[in-house]
Amino acid sequence: MYHIPSESRVIETTRELKQWALPTLLSKNPQPSEIEPLGAFRVQRDPQPDVIGNQVAVPDTVPTHADGVSTLGWTVRNKTEQELFDALPYKTATEAKLVMTAWINRLTGQIQNEYPSVVQKGWEEEEAMARAFGSDTMTQAQTDTLANDAAAKGRTSAEHATRIIEKADAFRAIAAQTRTLWLATDKALDEATDPAQYPAILQAAIDQAAPLAAAYGLTT
Repeated sequence: MYHIPSESRVIETTRELKQWALPTLLSKNPQPSEIEPLGAFRVQRDPQPDVIGNQVAVPDTVPTHADGVSTLGWTVRNKTEQELFDALPYKTATEAKLVMTAWINRLTGQIQNEYPSVVQKGWEEEEAMARAFGSDTMTQAQTDTLANDAAAKGRTSAEHATRIIEKADAFRAIAAQTRTLWLATDKALDEATDPAQYPAILQAAIDQAAPLAAAYGLTT
C-alpha cells in the first residue's frame, strides 16, 4: 500500500503505483528512494494497541503522514451494542440449553457408551431379574438368564445379581441428580434477563456437577 499525501490518495498495488508515476518509469519493486521524490510513500502499519473490557481496536483506513513517514494507525473505541451481542457465545436461552444438554450427554455417556445400545435396552429387564433373585417371583427364564450371564462374567448368580443392582442404583442416582441439575439450570436460563448471563449460568451448573462426577469416576 502506498500513500500520496499531496493528493490524500491511497494506492493499493504496485501496478497502480507505476501507472500513477508515469511518465516516470519505476523498477519492478519500487524502492523508497524512487517513489518518495515523486511524493509517494509506502504505508506502515502501527502495532495493534491493547484493549480492555468492551473496547475494540479498529484499523484506520486513511494513513497519516508526518516527518516523511505514512502510517496507518488504530482507533480504540467501545464496542457497539450489536458488536457486544454478536460476540456472545449464546444468543438465546435455547442455544444455551442445547449446549447444556450436549454437556450432560457427554457426562452420562461416559457410562452409557461402555455398553452396546442393544444391551442398554435390556437394562430394566436385567435389573428386575437381579432384584427378583432368590425370591418366589423369579421365573425359570430369569434364573437361567442370570446363571448364563453370571457364568460369562465368571461370577455366581448371587454375585452377578449384586453387581447389577449396584450399577443400577449408581446410575439411577446419577440420573436423578443430573435431572435436578438440568431442571434448575433450565429455569435459570429462562429467567435470565440478559444473554450475557448464559455462560455464567452454564459454568455454575458444570461446577455444581463436578463433585457428582468425581464421586462416580466421571470427568467433567
